[in-house]
Amino acid sequence: MTPEIAAVFAAQPPLVAQGMARLRNLIIDTGASDPRIGPLTESLKWGQPAFRPKAANTGTTLRVAPHKSATFAFYAPCSTTVIANHAQRFAGADRIDGSRAILFDHPDQIDADRLRLTILHGLTYFL
Repeated sequence: MTPEIAAVFAAQPPLVAQGMARLRNLIIDTGASDPRIGPLTESLKWGQPAFRPKAANTGTTLRVAPHKSATFAFYAPCSTTVIANHAQRFAGADRIDGSRAILFDHPDQIDADRLRLTILHGLTYFL
C-alpha cells in the first residue's frame, strides 16, 4: 500500500477503515487467485482506493470508499454490468446503489463468497 493510500485509510473512522480494508484484502486475494488477472495496480481514483489489473483489456477498476447512504461501499463503474449482475445473481442479499455500488454498514455484512464472484467478474470484465 502506498503512503497516499494508507493516508486515505488512516483518515477514516475506525469502522469505515476496517470495512474498506476487508474489501481491499478481498480484491487483492481474488486477483491473486486467478492467473488470467495477473498483478493489480492500486491507485487513487477520485481520492478513493482503486484496483485494476496491470494488464490492459483485462478488467475494470474497482474501488472501496465511504458512501453517503452507508458506512462504506464496494464500487464498480456504472457503465459496466458488474453491480447489476451482482444484484440479479444475489437478489435481495445486499443493499445496492443503482449500477455503481454495493453498500455496507458493518464489515460483518461482507459475504466473502458472494463478493468474490463479483470481484472476479470485475477483474476479468474485458476477457
